[in-house]
Amino acid sequence: SAGGYNITTLDRKNGNLIDLPSYFAAEKFDAIVHLATMFLKSHEYSQITPLIDSNLTLTTQLLEASAKAQIKHFLTFSTYYEFPTPASLYAATKAAMTPLLDYYARTSNTQITGLDLYDTYGPNDPRDKVVNFLIKSALAGTPTPLSPGEQQLKLLHIQDVCSAIEQALKLKQSGQNSAGSEPKTVARYGLAPLEAPTLKEI
Repeated sequence: SAGGYNITTLDRKNGNLIDLPSYFAAEKFDAIVHLATMFLKSHEYSQITPLIDSNLTLTTQLLEASAKAQIKHFLTFSTYYEFPTPASLYAATKAAMTPLLDYYARTSNTQITGLDLYDTYGPNDPRDKVVNFLIKSALAGTPTPLSPGEQQLKLLHIQDVCSAIEQALKLKQSGQNSAGSEPKTVARYGLAPLEAPTLKEI
C-alpha cells in the first residue's frame, strides 16, 4: 500500500504470462499502469523480436485482458522521440501502439490514457544516462570528457512522473463508452519540464 492505494506489481522475469484476463477479473483491479518496455537507443537484428514482443505484443495482451476484465482505467507510456517521426526502432514500436490503444478505447469500457515522456532521472536509476554519469564523476572527483555542452536537455524527475500518474488516474474519460453515440478516444498527455537547461549549465 502506498499513498492510500493498494498496489500490485506484475513482473515478467521469465517471459511467461499467467492467464491475465482471469487474474485481472479475480483481483478486481481499478486500474492497470503499464510500465514495462524494452528500450534500445540503437538495435541489432537479433533484438527485433524481443523489442516487438515487449512493446507491442505485451501491450496488446494487457489491453485485451483489461477489456475482458472490465478494468476501469489503463495507463501506458510513450516517448517524445516518436515525434515528428520515430528517432529509433524503439520509438517506432511506441508509435505503433497508437492504433492499438485507439482500437481498445473505441471497443471497450476501459478508459485509456497515454503519457508521453522526455528523459527521466532520479535516485537509484541504474541506466547509463548523462545525469547519472555526471553525478558519478562528481562524486569520484574525476574529469568528465564532454562535448561543448550547448545541447538542451529536457529532463523529468521521477517524482514528477509519479505525480503525473496519480493525476492521470483521477481524470475522467471524455466521450461515451462503446455503446454510446460518440466513440471514446485515448486521453493522451505530454509531460515536459518547465525549463530545458544546456548540458553545460547542468
